[in-house]
Amino acid sequence: MKTWAKVGIGCLAALLLVCIVSVFFLFFARHRMEHWFNGFANQAKQAQKVKVEATHLDTTFPFNPPENGKVKETRLLRYIDACDRMQPAAGSFARWTTSRKSGKGNFEMVKEATKKTTSAMKAIVTALKANRMGPKEFLWMRSEMMKAASEGVRPVLTEGRRQLIKVLQAQLNNPRLPTEQRRNLQKQIDQLETQPGSANSRPSQNSQLYSKYSSQLEANNVDSLVALIASLQAGD
Repeated sequence: MKTWAKVGIGCLAALLLVCIVSVFFLFFARHRMEHWFNGFANQAKQAQKVKVEATHLDTTFPFNPPENGKVKETRLLRYIDACDRMQPAAGSFARWTTSRKSGKGNFEMVKEATKKTTSAMKAIVTALKANRMGPKEFLWMRSEMMKAASEGVRPVLTEGRRQLIKVLQAQLNNPRLPTEQRRNLQKQIDQLETQPGSANSRPSQNSQLYSKYSSQLEANNVDSLVALIASLQAGD
């Protein structure tokens, strides 16, 4: 066989091999993409299903904040239990978000994000349903407890202020004291007893509840899930 014929057959074989490899690669890539897309689509459907279920919680367990802003102890205990149930998911979600802050976005990361978010939402829904609570009430309760925590503990009444009140009280006990002066003295005593720093300044009911359950409230940090819980409110 002549040289040019051998070269021609070699080129043809190489071209055929390239075609076969290309077809195989395209088939494999298409199969891989279909597998990835189907998996992502299923996760997206699950996420949507969980969100729909969550939005129904506000309808199933309707809640309107009380006008006086007072938290009921029975509901606070439900809130604490919900936080306790969410804690494992909150910790896992927080670690994942922290580890991904410096990562580059790609298809696999989007898929993983959908999976992690769906898992966290499932934990939220399970915890809220177990306590017959919707996202709206949970977030209100959290807000009120944060306000109560910020009230802090007031310092005791100082000895100097105590003595001053004693002197004013003695003057107030004078039966011959004019009405106007008696009114002014009583006003001074009230201010000394109730202004910041007075041990007689009674903390709010919510602050008392926070103090009573502070160890349990502070034990469970679900901050990483707050944005998700907010997104699950009915109407969002």
